[in-house]
Amino acid sequence: MTSFLIRHSRILLPDGEFVIGDIVIKQGQILQIAPEITESEVTAIIDATGLTLLPGDKDGKI
Repeated sequence: MTSFLIRHSRILLPDGEFVIGDIVIKQGQILQIAPEITESEVTAIIDATGLTLLPGDKDGKI
């Protein structure tokens, strides 16, 4: 089971607000968004410093 921790990205939340933080994704689903997440039980860590995360679905639609 693949899970990702994406660190230090600028995240667009559903309400339109941007926050800087970390995201855990497992099986294509966002499990957690927080200012800082520990690295427990993830298979890959991606440093997204300076990048923006935007919402989308598995078909690439927003």
